[in-house]
Amino acid sequence: MSIFGSPSPKFARPVSDSQSLKEVYNLLFAAWEMIEIDLTTTPTKNLENIITWQFYGKIEMEKARRTDSGERQYCFSFHPGSSVIDRGKQVGISDLQIQFGYDERRRFTLEAKLLNKPKDSNIGAYVGPDGMDRFIRDGKYGIGVSAGGMVGYVLDGDVEKARRNVADGIANKRQSLGMRSTGTLEESDLRESVYMTSHNRKQPPQQFTIYHVFLSVQNGN
Repeated sequence: MSIFGSPSPKFARPVSDSQSLKEVYNLLFAAWEMIEIDLTTTPTKNLENIITWQFYGKIEMEKARRTDSGERQYCFSFHPGSSVIDRGKQVGISDLQIQFGYDERRRFTLEAKLLNKPKDSNIGAYVGPDGMDRFIRDGKYGIGVSAGGMVGYVLDGDVEKARRNVADGIANKRQSLGMRSTGTLEESDLRESVYMTSHNRKQPPQQFTIYHVFLSVQNGN
């Protein structure tokens, strides 16, 4: 059995060099392929949470399948609705949090947002105070770490449109997001369909990377 991930990974820049993080995203995409959500019957209230919990269930199922088959053994775990703690104080509740190894400080937080809602792209929520800003401006989801992730649930299935809208939204907020004047949403080295933005923050570590994925909810995946 091959072990994927390290009990104490080093997320030095560039973070995309981390095999642990690559394995996280490989597992996320594999799990998403199993998602089946009928938007005509799923309650619209708390839809983001409903999708996230179904996603978490598939992640755990696929992770267990690979482990039990002897295909892989992972040194990281997923936790939905997890508290983000700073010096003993709860500063937020993340959508999904990945814990690496035995050090609780080795975490990677995923913040999910609905995109391409009916009559609303919802870009403001994605790039604003309840989205990317949670890693950058108030920094509560990025305390003591150098990377985090955003997940866009694309309700109408038009992933490319969602990606373009997010790229435009980010470009309009470069300064407040701590990005260079030419900073943009760009392809990452983690794997295909994972994008990244680079930021400079006031709190350490100042250099911060946000990884972005856009997942089609229409017709299940």
